[in-house]
Amino acid sequence: FNLESFIHLNTTDLFVDYKEEDNTFKVVKQYRTLKNGKWVILRDTETFDSVFVATGMFWSLNLPNYIKGMETFKGPFIHSQFYRNPVRLLTCEEHSEEQIFVDEGKTVIIVGIGNSALDIATDFIRMKRDQLNNDESNSIKIKELIFSVRKGSMMIPLELEEKSDKPYD
Repeated sequence: FNLESFIHLNTTDLFVDYKEEDNTFKVVKQYRTLKNGKWVILRDTETFDSVFVATGMFWSLNLPNYIKGMETFKGPFIHSQFYRNPVRLLTCEEHSEEQIFVDEGKTVIIVGIGNSALDIATDFIRMKRDQLNNDESNSIKIKELIFSVRKGSMMIPLELEEKSDKPYD
C-alpha cells in the first residue's frame, strides 16, 4: 500500500478537521526536528482522504499497586506486554533477557479480561487441547487456568467447533 510516507512518528496531532465539501481531513501536527544541531518544534498542515489515529493508550504498563498476598507470592508475575507463548514467559524487567518458565502442574491466573488476557487464555486452551489429543510437542501441563476479573463478562469462544481454525468473529 506504500503507506510509509504517510506515517508520522513522534508527532502530536493538534487538530483534525473533517471537510464535508471535499470529503477530506485537514490535520495540523506538531513535531520536533534537528536543525543545525538544535531541536526545533515545527507545525505543519496536511490534507488527507482518511485519517488513522494510533493513540498509544495501552502502551504504558498498568500493573496493580497491591494484590493481597502479592508480597509472599513466589511465582512469576508478568504483564501481557512481555508474554510470548504459554511455555516461555519473559520477565517485566526492562531490557532483561532472563526467561521464566511456567512449571508443570501449576495454576495460571490471568488478571483482567481485555483483548490480551483473552488471547493469552486462548493460547493456554489450545495447548491443553493439544495435550488431550496427545500432541504434546510444544506444551506443558498446567493444573488449571483461572481468570481474576472485577465483574463478570460474557465470553464467546474464538473457535466454536473443536476442529475449526476459523475464528467466530
